[in-house]
Amino acid sequence: MDEWHRQFTEDELRKENIELRKMLAFAYSPHLYTDDGEFSCGADTPSIDFKRMSVEEIKACMRTRALRKLEQLSPTEVDKILGRH
Repeated sequence: MDEWHRQFTEDELRKENIELRKMLAFAYSPHLYTDDGEFSCGADTPSIDFKRMSVEEIKACMRTRALRKLEQLSPTEVDKILGRH
């Protein structure tokens, strides 16, 4: 059995979940609040709490933020992002 198919213990999954959430928070958030063990980003709305929100909630917040940013772009900027020059 290779690494991709091995069974993880509940403790291993919990530790990996925490580590992946931290990695996502640091990679995604320009202004990450980390006092008192928090991992949240309130630089934009909706705020994202990488520690307490479910994955689905985090995805929904990220999608909302991305769509709002797309709406603010000009058609030329959108074409550039989509590779339509």
